[in-house]
Amino acid sequence: MFLSFGSFAKYEVFLLFHLPLAGLLCLFLNVAALGESDRWSRCRSAADPDARMGGCTEVIGQGNRGSRRDRTEAYVNRSAAYRAKGDLDRAIADLDKALKLDPRSSPALIERASIRHSKGEFDRAIADYDKALQLDENSATAHGGRAKAYRSKGDLDRALADLDMASTLDPNSAALYLERAALRRARGDLDRAVADYDRAIELDPRSAAAFLDRAGAYREKHDLEHARRDLETASTLDPRLAAAREALDELNRIESAAPPSSAPPTTIATKDSAHAKEASGAHGLPLITTLATALGLALLLGFLAARIKLPALVGYLLAGVFLGPFTPGFVANTEIAGELAEIGVMLLMFGVGLHFSLDDLLDVRKIALPGAVLQIAVATALGAGVASLWGWGTGGSLVFGLALSVASTVVLLRALEARGALESMNGRIAVGWLVVEDLAMVLVLVLLPPMGEWLGGSAPAGRDGTLLLALGVTLLKVSAFIALMLVVGRQVFPQLLWQVARTGSRELFTLCIVAAAVSIAFAAAKLFGVSFALGAFFAGMVLRESEFGHRAAEESLPLRDAFAVLFFVSVGMLFDPMVLVEQPLRGLAVVGIIVVGKSIAAAILVLVLGYPLNTALTVSASLAQIGEFSFILAGLGVSLGLLPPEGRSLILAGALISIAINPLVFASVEPLRIWMRSRSALARNLERPADPLAELPMTTDEKYLSGQVVLVGYGRVGRRIGESLADQGVPYVVAEQNRELVERLRQDGLAAVSGDASDPAVLVQAHIAHASMLVVATPDTFNVRQMLKTARTLNPEIETVVRTHNEEEAMLLEREAASKVFFVEEELAKGMGHHVLKRYGKAPREARA
Repeated sequence: MFLSFGSFAKYEVFLLFHLPLAGLLCLFLNVAALGESDRWSRCRSAADPDARMGGCTEVIGQGNRGSRRDRTEAYVNRSAAYRAKGDLDRAIADLDKALKLDPRSSPALIERASIRHSKGEFDRAIADYDKALQLDENSATAHGGRAKAYRSKGDLDRALADLDMASTLDPNSAALYLERAALRRARGDLDRAVADYDRAIELDPRSAAAFLDRAGAYREKHDLEHARRDLETASTLDPRLAAAREALDELNRIESAAPPSSAPPTTIATKDSAHAKEASGAHGLPLITTLATALGLALLLGFLAARIKLPALVGYLLAGVFLGPFTPGFVANTEIAGELAEIGVMLLMFGVGLHFSLDDLLDVRKIALPGAVLQIAVATALGAGVASLWGWGTGGSLVFGLALSVASTVVLLRALEARGALESMNGRIAVGWLVVEDLAMVLVLVLLPPMGEWLGGSAPAGRDGTLLLALGVTLLKVSAFIALMLVVGRQVFPQLLWQVARTGSRELFTLCIVAAAVSIAFAAAKLFGVSFALGAFFAGMVLRESEFGHRAAEESLPLRDAFAVLFFVSVGMLFDPMVLVEQPLRGLAVVGIIVVGKSIAAAILVLVLGYPLNTALTVSASLAQIGEFSFILAGLGVSLGLLPPEGRSLILAGALISIAINPLVFASVEPLRIWMRSRSALARNLERPADPLAELPMTTDEKYLSGQVVLVGYGRVGRRIGESLADQGVPYVVAEQNRELVERLRQDGLAAVSGDASDPAVLVQAHIAHASMLVVATPDTFNVRQMLKTARTLNPEIETVVRTHNEEEAMLLEREAASKVFFVEEELAKGMGHHVLKRYGKAPREARA
């Protein structure tokens, strides 16, 4: 049972000699297998015809070592490569050899028939299709190919019979319905032709060619309304489709030349046709028509939206939906609307740049920067994951996820302003968070075009080379543009504004601002390959640095708002409402990611970063919508061939719904917080997390614990008050929501606690019970009553001082809370009045008293 030592030694010698030989044999077989695999890979799927021919030739060159089936397949594949290069004779020669090896090869017969048809050999093509159908009578490809051959011969009846059979065998082939529609249109059967076009578009709603061909059928039916709508849709789906633009121009000429009485009798007098008739007289002025209808309808629907407490933005988007090609009625000129939208994008991003404050961002950087980056990553992963489950490609899924990850700064600012929370700490955190998102999307807009081809889309015109080279060139151009703007722009444009301002002409000043925004954006796109959006953003940033930045923002606001409306209207025109009817679950998933997924992710991140529950809920509500950057990104994704038009419609649907319900989300923040605190100990703990900055250290000097001033807020006003108290040796404790600021104050030796002073626990930690005075230096009038109530409950004798920007609020606070209230405008007027009286040697009335 056991080997003897001698036997083992012989066995060892055997192994020493034969194992290396076995290893070499395995290596040889692996190399041979790899070589075989490489040949077949190139033969079957190489995109380059030469590479494909090379691989197939190597397979064929193996002769009898390869199977008959393999050599047949190699001849068929090499034939396709020859055909791609235009060498039809060699392609047929290879197919002849394939059929010699396997006379029953249906793919070889169908391919040879197709080539013979393209060479004009219709009878021989039909003969090959006949043989293929004898082998497989249920081949939809063979029936469809033979139909084309019969049609080329003029035998329309047999062609139609074959197409009927082909569409029965393959009812989901849009190409077969298009072919049958064209045949029926040629026979004059326009109603059935339109029905086939309808089915083809139902199967492939992104086919611009199908809309273009159906427009031709409608025109032949004298139904110019539907023809126009289809041509508009074809132009929207494929802006490069010259035939659609030419047909639209011809249609405009026909309608403008025709008198009203010459309207074709076949046009049904419906609401749709009435709209078309009203618009037909204005087709000679398409710009004015588009502006009038877009702005007028946007005004009406925006007003109605505002009346029912929805953001006006919802009305603007709905106006675009009603004017778009996917809804009945008047269809605005999408080409002109698109160009106006480009101006809207420029001015919108110019405004973002004008309001971008690096200082405000730095104040909340420790929460906004990591929070926004991680939230973008989580939301992008959610969106991309769902899109992947739908079968979209990597590039389309990535663009879809990114578009769902970024919220609208415009919507957020208006929501915070409506609640008086813009200047609150939670408001500043939310705005800083969105500023980081905006900056991230600016970077995406820069990097996406050079990466488009690598992600599965199309490369921008004029771009070639490797991905790294394209990225390098793009980043180099962007860096050059940014350097030019920061070095030259910061010197030139403020001087230009100064010279224009000296003329005293308000219209020249406004013109200078708008011209600078549009010209810089255009030059950035043409000279540096930078998007209009990025160019306008940096133009705004540069102008903000000048002393006229604030005036530039004010003067350009009306024009920016007007073109922003046109931008949102043009975005709405791209929305196909049928996507919600046909795919309601996908629409629900998109809204779920925006409103629920992003919000939960953001809330968890805020809590992990050490901020209280109310901050987490406010930031979550702020992010529960998407807007302008999502639209820009979706448009770029579609233009690069990454995102399907269906994806853009889903993004627009998500934006409409999320913006519409965002006021409800914001309104639910406080009730939700109260409900969670009343029912959950965890929520109460999260409201006051274990934060060392939330209470004064044990080593705090006694002078800060009794008889001190409690100063709520350490912003521009609070800091000056604190400096005055420190100069006179008056001890004070700061209560501030900005944790980073509290940390810096403690490093400077000042007593400070972190938290929202409307929370009684914060004032307790500031020792309000033993304080001599409470000074509320924040403009947060919404929570000031709660602060005063807490202070008087714990310390009935405390003196309170508050500030307000509202005269009615000032009177109410003085009457209710018996506080000393400083009304900002009144105090400013007093200060200026004192200065004037002092200049003339007069004493103010209160000083004389």
